[in-house]
Amino acid sequence: MRDAVAHLSSEVRVREAKNGTRIFVLVERGRENDFRQAVSAVAVPEHLSRRMSGPWPAAEFLSEQVKMPESAGAK
Repeated sequence: MRDAVAHLSSEVRVREAKNGTRIFVLVERGRENDFRQAVSAVAVPEHLSRRMSGPWPAAEFLSEQVKMPESAGAK
C-alpha cells in the first residue's frame, strides 16, 4: 500500500487497532481523487477488507509534544 501512494504522500503512519490496521496518509490538497484511485487499484486479499474515508484534519501527523503538551506548571 505504501508503494502505491508514495508519489501522492509526504507521510504515511500505520497504527494497529483492535479491529485491524489503520493506515493514515498525508495527501497533498487537491490530490484526493488520485489517492482514492491509487488505493482502489491495490489488490486486497479476499479475507481482508478496505475502507477509505476522509479527507480528515492532519492530526495524526502532529508530533506527540503538540498532541499532549505538558500541563502549565508541571515538571
